Amino acid sequence: MVLMEELDGFDFCRLVFEGEKFRHIPFIFLTAKASTEDRIRGLELGAIDYIEKPFKIQELITKIDSILSNLRKQREAVITKLTSRLFLNRKESKKT
Repeated sequence: MVLMEELDGFDFCRLVFEGEKFRHIPFIFLTAKASTEDRIRGLELGAIDYIEKPFKIQELITKIDSILSNLRKQREAVITKLTSRLFLNRKESKKT
């Protein structure tokens, strides 16, 4: 994805993260550009991973599953923490 006609993958990644609508979506580079500098640049732009071609499709699928599972766990932890704080605050306000 780093080499595209209109803009390169780095520019595309930058555009994705500049907008409000898509910045929460995990971004993974799939590219033949495998230099350390390219990997670092992609990750510094906010990509969650940088996978070099050729790659095994099962590895990509497993990484995506893992990323989505971790995001789900984080979301559940935040919701649980906020919910417990809400109930705690309600109980404390009823006492006063």
